[in-house]
Amino acid sequence: MSSSPASSPQEQFLLDSSTRHLAIRIDRAFSVLMPIQWVAGIAAALWLTPLTWSGIESQWHPHLLAAIFLGGLVTVYPVYLAIYFPGNTLTRHAIAFGQMCMGALLIHLTGGRIETHFHIFGSLAFLSMYRDWPVLITASAVVVVDHLFRNYFWPQSIFGVITAPHWRWMEHAAWVVFEDIFLIWQCVSGRNDMRSDARQKAQLQETNATIEREVEERTRELAEAQEALHAQNRSLLEATRRAEDLAEEAQSANEAKSDFLATMSHEIRTPMNGIIGMAELLCDTELEPDQQEYARIVQRSADRLLTIINDILDFSKIESGKLDFEDITFDIRHTIEDCMDLLSEAAAQKEVELFYLFNAPLTQHVVGDPGRLRQVILNLLSNALKFTQTGEIALNTTILSAENQLLRVRISVSDTGEGIPEDKLDHVFERFAQADTSTTRKHGGTGLGLAICKRLVQRMNGEIGVHSEMGKGSEFWFTAEFPIVKEVVTPTLVGLEVLAGKRVLVLDDNETNRHILLEQLTRHGMDVVVADLPEKALNLVKEEKAGERHFDLAIIDFQMPGMDGLEVGRRIVEQIGRDRTQLILLTSISQRGHARLAQDAGFSAFLMKPIKERRLIESLQRLFHTSIQKTEKSSSQEPDILTRHSIADLEKASQTRILLADDNIINQKVAAKMLAKLDVRVDIVEDGAKALEAASKLRYDIILMDCEMPIMDGYEATGAIRKLPGHHDAVIIALTATATQGARERCLASGMTDYLSKPLKMATLHEMINKYAPVGSTSN
Repeated sequence: MSSSPASSPQEQFLLDSSTRHLAIRIDRAFSVLMPIQWVAGIAAALWLTPLTWSGIESQWHPHLLAAIFLGGLVTVYPVYLAIYFPGNTLTRHAIAFGQMCMGALLIHLTGGRIETHFHIFGSLAFLSMYRDWPVLITASAVVVVDHLFRNYFWPQSIFGVITAPHWRWMEHAAWVVFEDIFLIWQCVSGRNDMRSDARQKAQLQETNATIEREVEERTRELAEAQEALHAQNRSLLEATRRAEDLAEEAQSANEAKSDFLATMSHEIRTPMNGIIGMAELLCDTELEPDQQEYARIVQRSADRLLTIINDILDFSKIESGKLDFEDITFDIRHTIEDCMDLLSEAAAQKEVELFYLFNAPLTQHVVGDPGRLRQVILNLLSNALKFTQTGEIALNTTILSAENQLLRVRISVSDTGEGIPEDKLDHVFERFAQADTSTTRKHGGTGLGLAICKRLVQRMNGEIGVHSEMGKGSEFWFTAEFPIVKEVVTPTLVGLEVLAGKRVLVLDDNETNRHILLEQLTRHGMDVVVADLPEKALNLVKEEKAGERHFDLAIIDFQMPGMDGLEVGRRIVEQIGRDRTQLILLTSISQRGHARLAQDAGFSAFLMKPIKERRLIESLQRLFHTSIQKTEKSSSQEPDILTRHSIADLEKASQTRILLADDNIINQKVAAKMLAKLDVRVDIVEDGAKALEAASKLRYDIILMDCEMPIMDGYEATGAIRKLPGHHDAVIIALTATATQGARERCLASGMTDYLSKPLKMATLHEMINKYAPVGSTSN
């Protein structure tokens, strides 16, 4: 009949607590039921036998007195215990005793009517809700004793007959025992269920405690890292004090350091960004060797600490189920190319070739979270760069399917690094797992990066895996799904037909680079010839010249064995002159003066690897004097030699320019960050008067105007801007937190073009900017 004992004190505590709470609820229910029964018994006595007669005199029937006094006697004490001592064992048994006595009284008052016998069985069912079977024994014992006593001395009060067989009470007791069998089994089963629930809760609490201990341990490690950074910042401060022109920057770094040590973990990234930014600026200045080394140490330490912080915060969000994903329109190719740009300089410093291949159309717009996709790709690329000392790193993107408006892609990152031991492959995606866990390991890390990647990929309905061989490198891959966007307002390349049929010579000693350039160029209809050695390329140029032909374009790698790209370009110019063949120099390592040397050698463009396909095609269009839609309005003149900086300047000149007027700093930051994702240029002012001043100096494509601002509100500022010369048709979009009826009408009546209600949402803001952005802008 009894359940198994508790396996732990916590489980027993939870079980006892649940039992007590249940008992209290049932006690309170009986504290209401029993007085109702008492009143019902009195009513029954009044209805059935109100008076008795002795001759011509009448008096109250004894049944009424029994209902009042005996009913009160069996009711008052259990109700008192239920109110003042709920949940106690004595209270339960007192209620059981009183409830059965009340049943016996009701049977007596009705002269043993069979209907009132059911009160006994109903009461037993109610008492079983305690899930405490001894209470049923107490109640049943009262019934058995009552039936036995009255069977012998007063059968009419219980069976409704003057005489009854001596065994008649056993029949009624047997039915009670029969019900008790099922009710006791139900009590034991319910008790086991409560024990199972308690066991699960205890196990969950134990798991939570384990996680909390792990978090405390990681927090301690983070504090130690912070202390190390603190010491390194002090060293940097002491060094920079010797340079008068760096005193202000050093003071700013010290203030950022102090703020960093004072903030909570989720706010650490703001001062960390300040430290990293100052360190980068400091490293670009003229420093003594020791100072340069100090600055580099601070920069590397800050980057490492920021990575640890981000990993911990992201993983904590994932574990708590609070990691949010955005649903915005973006171009997968642009996201991947941005990742390659971020790591190209680090790869160049290690002299590791970094390239990618995208087997898809030039643009592929989908709906999803580009930030999370970028986070996964950067983590895999950073790991590959960390463990690759020589050789190459390749990122390959393949479209697996594009059906039912759903795009499924596979992205892989392969390297020629150290590789991962086979016994570690099954654990690399577990939290805090690392291939090398020894205290003397060469590469640090929290062991959270790949675990976070796995969770993010799962949120993108994909899978992630790894193939590796020691000494030969590794390949990490993942898949992801995104809804396809069919119609997107985005700049398109024009004049691509001019590239068709162009003869191109590609010279690169790296086979993968040659393959990528060959595929990218042939996709646009160009006739491509590849060479892996400078001598072979020069011979091909001679053969073309001998046949009275020439290459329209030569793309030449800078770093090659035997003869570098500059020398190859000079020799080509010597053979055929500067005007017949356009020369492009590709390099993984760019230093000051290289672009000028390339121009002197006869090159028309000097571009960094890995080069985006779109950037490459745009560069070819510029070289062949083909216009691009997004720069049609630019009046900037092309530089003598095309570089990544000149292209960026031209792109920047064509961006949508937006003026944001808002007096709330938080709202400014939110809107600015949203607009930054839309690739627009934004200026910010804090009131309507300054918005009017800014608009009078520069014609903005779009003005986002908060309605409630000091000095001059948005309504007044809009009217003033409309009166400026050339601003009668300016696009002014209202930003207001007022969502009441008539708010939109008031904004439009004041002269505003459109209306956005706060809080702003990325998708709504994106749609509004695309609606009014000038044709050819870069708001994509």
